[in-house]
Amino acid sequence: MSLGLLSPAGLVLLLGLPLLALPYLLRRRHPRVVVPALFLYAGLPSGTGRQTWGRLRLPPRFFLQLLILLLLAAAATRPVLRVAAAPGVALVLDTSASMQALDAARGESLFARAKAGLHATLEQV
Repeated sequence: MSLGLLSPAGLVLLLGLPLLALPYLLRRRHPRVVVPALFLYAGLPSGTGRQTWGRLRLPPRFFLQLLILLLLAAAATRPVLRVAAAPGVALVLDTSASMQALDAARGESLFARAKAGLHATLEQV
């Protein structure tokens, strides 16, 4: 038994993983400072020296989005289990109305003759 992919092009959806983390990287959290007067702002650092990339904080919502993206990628690849089939024989018996015709020489239907031939073949195998 082996795992195969019917559509490996579905793995392209995994390229969305960095795009999923990007909003969480770019999000800035500014601390709230309550001051009673404006002259107290003089000691606070200015916001011009802040980094563009913040610390990565991942809320539970991110992991839910990650799970959904991984499930979509897995569904798009259409995974299948391949099982090695044992070699076998398929016997087909025609059941149409034409097989109900009677054989004049033997007095039996063509279906009965085909069925007897089928049983003889199965006994040989």
